[in-house]
Amino acid sequence: MSPWNERYTVYTNAAGEYARRVFYVAGRRPGFFSRFFAFLVLFAFIGIAMVVLIPFMVLGAGVLGFLWLRSAVRELIGRAHEPDGLFDRRRNVRVIRRDRTD
Repeated sequence: MSPWNERYTVYTNAAGEYARRVFYVAGRRPGFFSRFFAFLVLFAFIGIAMVVLIPFMVLGAGVLGFLWLRSAVRELIGRAHEPDGLFDRRRNVRVIRRDRTD
């Protein structure tokens, strides 16, 4: 029997079941290398996620920028072809025609 098991049995027999569970859980906690490996795996997953997600985010921002620019240009071209040009969006404006003599 290992020294840890001998101490575990001696200490917990006198203290009861709760102390036995506490010693059992404390004895099962991960060591330094297990925690270090877990952090390495976690950071590897985060790194892979960033390598995959960041290009998609940049691509999405580029697509949204292109769509916004395209709609702005189409709106300018559309207004240029309308009869009143750039002023076509003005509503409720009284137009005074200087060439008519009524």
